[in-house]
Amino acid sequence: MSDKEVADREVFAESLGRDERLVMILHYAEELTPTEIGLVLEISEGRVRSILDTLRERATALLRTGRRPALA
Repeated sequence: MSDKEVADREVFAESLGRDERLVMILHYAEELTPTEIGLVLEISEGRVRSILDTLRERATALLRTGRRPALA
């Protein structure tokens, strides 16, 4: 992984809020489903899916532009 890729990941991670970071870890690292994440965090499955959609959009924007996307 290049230095730029590492820096991009750090920028992305730093841009996340608490719930976004937890959802990302639980989904991608722990491989929990949105339903399971909702139960763990006591939020709705719909909210989990919304957070995952937002994370994907922001990550895609970062990869395209190399700049941190604006917060919603």
